[in-house]
Amino acid sequence: MDQQKIVPVVGLEKLYAAKILKDDESGVEFDTPRYLPGIKEIALKPNISQESFYAENIEWLSEATLANTEVEVDITDLSDEDEVFLLGHKLATEGGVIKSADDTAPDVALLFKANKGKGESRYQILYKGSFSPSDDSYKGKEGKPEFQSRKLKASFAPLRYNKMWQYKVDSDSPNAPTDLDSTFFKQVTVPTEKTEATVPEEPPIEG
Repeated sequence: MDQQKIVPVVGLEKLYAAKILKDDESGVEFDTPRYLPGIKEIALKPNISQESFYAENIEWLSEATLANTEVEVDITDLSDEDEVFLLGHKLATEGGVIKSADDTAPDVALLFKANKGKGESRYQILYKGSFSPSDDSYKGKEGKPEFQSRKLKASFAPLRYNKMWQYKVDSDSPNAPTDLDSTFFKQVTVPTEKTEATVPEEPPIEG
């Protein structure tokens, strides 16, 4: 088995989103991932709640809990259909997008691919979150074009089914499929935890 390369991330090139069809104690189901072209940057900020219990004048116990993960996506722009898909707005018969006060953004999973050094790649999934309407600003030209991308904000949380909130796999991770690039975005992967095989103890020899 080749050793995993320790190299930095050098780029970002693909973003997909998949609606969550079911997430309860009996299981989780996702729709087919949808490609969102033009990704520039994605930032993740896990919010950790740290609580301490004190006894005998010292910290006796400390526990950390993931509250949620704030996500910011910097993307070139969204088509009308993609904006409706992510934010729960409606398409207009006359063309364009209708935004209403009672629009509800669906829960989605986010899948993306980052480039690593030495030709490797990193694939990630954020399992359950929803986007909210973001600030819009428009700036005129000042002697040269002003390229203005769109920033989207979302809040992600663990799945109810298994409490997973993120999955990361590199193209050179041990046991990673060799066809990751062609298969990763076809469906939302819910991985299984690897357990170490145990060797059964031999019974004692009598006599």
